Amino acid sequence: GPAPQSVAFSILPPTNWQVKPDSANVMVLDYCDLHLAGVDYPDVNTWRANWLLWQMHGFDRPAWDNAVQFQTRVFDRGPFPADSGFTAIFKFQVADPEILPSLELAAESPELYRMSLNGKSLSFAGGPRWLDPRIKRISISQLARPGENVVQVVAQPFDVRMELENLYVCGNFSVDGTAKGFRLVSSRLPALGSWAQQGYPFFSGSVLYQSEVSVPERKNLLRIELPEWQGSVAAISLDGRDVAVLGWQPYRAEFPVRAGRHVVGVRVVATPRNLFGPFHNPVKPRMKAWPAAWAEFPEHQPAGSHYDVLDYGLMKAPSISVGTVGNR
Repeated sequence: GPAPQSVAFSILPPTNWQVKPDSANVMVLDYCDLHLAGVDYPDVNTWRANWLLWQMHGFDRPAWDNAVQFQTRVFDRGPFPADSGFTAIFKFQVADPEILPSLELAAESPELYRMSLNGKSLSFAGGPRWLDPRIKRISISQLARPGENVVQVVAQPFDVRMELENLYVCGNFSVDGTAKGFRLVSSRLPALGSWAQQGYPFFSGSVLYQSEVSVPERKNLLRIELPEWQGSVAAISLDGRDVAVLGWQPYRAEFPVRAGRHVVGVRVVATPRNLFGPFHNPVKPRMKAWPAAWAEFPEHQPAGSHYDVLDYGLMKAPSISVGTVGNR
């Protein structure tokens, strides 16, 4: 066949990029106050709290942590006495009242517990799933308040299906680090650069970057190059229609286009790493994880700036150029 036709591209002037996350922001609550068998364990990581409560109920370790049940041996350990169980108290700070209407709380297997927010009972019945069939999400807009908010998780009696896990606050907000963890503040849409450094340290979804471009007459090919970005994949769209997916080098896409004005989109997709951690392992694992990676953490909650999260996002503006191919 004929040799491939070379195309000369000319770069279009820089444009303004509009940035919009595709889903709500999230803050992870991974430290709690644990009340167990008459003993208080203040400000402990949920991983340690989970081990403590299993050991207090006669197990060497959490039965489902890196383990497999033989027949029904774990379930055969119950039922447990009526006065068994535990109470875990999670706290989060709301700095700006305007974010309250958007707030939601997500918890894993909430039906196993009696949960409350600021002393008022929470019902997850009918709450939609969030990310996983066992994680449910409900609105807490009527119960949340400015300042400190207290989520209480009561497990009584103990049940072998109970695993104390992190809680998640979702909504239209930004997350600012403090001397102890984080607080929720008014939403600031991210710009070019790391999401984690712009109030989205736990965000695991996708963010759409859009810009208008003007394609000159006699040009019918558009090229987009991503000079610097971090994520799992980047989806390229033209006028709302996906035209390419970039997941490996070269981070470049070429596609036909008509002369005139168009909207070009770059949707950067993260991974669940910043949502599920690990956040405190001194090795700072990258692109891999193992069960013990979650087993190291400060005794008490550290400053937000000490959490280990990855810098996802579109770090630099894409380069857009136009060319002509065919008999134009």
